[in-house]
Amino acid sequence: MKLEFPTLIKNNIHYFDYGATSFMPQSVMDKWCEINSDIGVFVGRGSSVLTKKAEKELKDDERYFNKFFKINEEYQNIYTKNVTEAINIVALAIEELIDVMDMIVVGPFEHHSNYLIWREIAKKRKALFCEMPINEQGDIDYDFLDRYKERIKVVSVSAVSNSFGYKVDIEKIVNKINEKTILLVDESQVVAHMPIETEQKISGYFIPSHKMYGPKNIAMACVKKNLINKMKPVILGGGMVESVGFKTEWLEDNKKFYAGTMDIALISAWVEACKFIEKVKYEEIEKRNDKYSRIIKKTLMENGYKIIEIKGNCVNYIISFVHPNIHAHDINEYLSSKNIIIRSGNLCSQNALRKIESNALNRITLGLGVSDDDVKCLCNELRRIVQC
Repeated sequence: MKLEFPTLIKNNIHYFDYGATSFMPQSVMDKWCEINSDIGVFVGRGSSVLTKKAEKELKDDERYFNKFFKINEEYQNIYTKNVTEAINIVALAIEELIDVMDMIVVGPFEHHSNYLIWREIAKKRKALFCEMPINEQGDIDYDFLDRYKERIKVVSVSAVSNSFGYKVDIEKIVNKINEKTILLVDESQVVAHMPIETEQKISGYFIPSHKMYGPKNIAMACVKKNLINKMKPVILGGGMVESVGFKTEWLEDNKKFYAGTMDIALISAWVEACKFIEKVKYEEIEKRNDKYSRIIKKTLMENGYKIIEIKGNCVNYIISFVHPNIHAHDINEYLSSKNIIIRSGNLCSQNALRKIESNALNRITLGLGVSDDDVKCLCNELRRIVQC
């Protein structure tokens, strides 16, 4: 499987940071080059033969996205550079829908991307910013949503936390919230490993490309049309304008978020990455994750490391850990010296780490580039660290 990823071959590394960034297989790189050489322009720029080809390409791509993610045509895509930008754009676009003393609720273990912007919006609108509470076992108290359902305007959660793989029960949230509540789900740590959970009460999904073997600089907020119609554009200019004058009017639906030129080839290459996953199959990915996760966790436990997890609620492809006597950054530096790449630190989730009384973890995240040899090298070096 490693041969699929040129970056891994050229750098001779053992890579375990797929939760941050995955690499493109050759087929995805080839698709980006193909579309740029064949089309090279974005939609809505004139009526030339190239524009018409771009419009057909985008239409075909979006039809495929609907099929792959199992999201129906009631939703439309707002394309952004990354999920951080997607969350910020949606938050700013619905800002005026939030009233004084409304509640904005986020998950308990959020990435900064799904934390900071909502806290700022709450300050500006004089709303209440809340994290979903957790009990002594670390599980979410979903009844909190039921108790305050009449006041909760927005719930924005990561389906799986990046810090240590906590899996939020989206179905429970759906069953607890009011029909008028805006529910947004960040699928960043899901899409490379399993299908996303689709439900008609979900107002929008945040989906990245670069975490699922696609190119960087492209992501999307997939949002229900009825919400998009209430959203104001936050980036103005270019092709999102219907008319400019005494009264300025924007284009309808998601087109009011088409300010500026995008690279159509990034979207097409992302579709190719989805096809790559489809070819491998999520079932096979789950088997690989389970196999490697068991080996790595066994090594960690046998050598005195502490695995950070809430049993029964964490995915198997994110393995966060600490050692009682060795700092997380020292572990990271040693492994890096052996060409083994993991992630260490606060994982852009300081608010989450405070809940487990830590300021730095080590995190191993699995992906399709991981091989038996990679895992063997990792486990050998994890043993050597504690023997030094």
